[in-house]
Amino acid sequence: MPVRNGMRIAQLVPHARYRELPGVGHLVPLEAGHRLAELVEELAAET
Repeated sequence: MPVRNGMRIAQLVPHARYRELPGVGHLVPLEAGHRLAELVEELAAET
């Protein structure tokens, strides 16, 4: 998805946050699983 589309979706979804993972494609868990886990942990800590 183009970066601007992801940013726009984040603007439209309440409480959403846009995070870009440079060099990562559609297989986020395989390509950047450690970073995804970090982001999930950050979100969980805020709730």
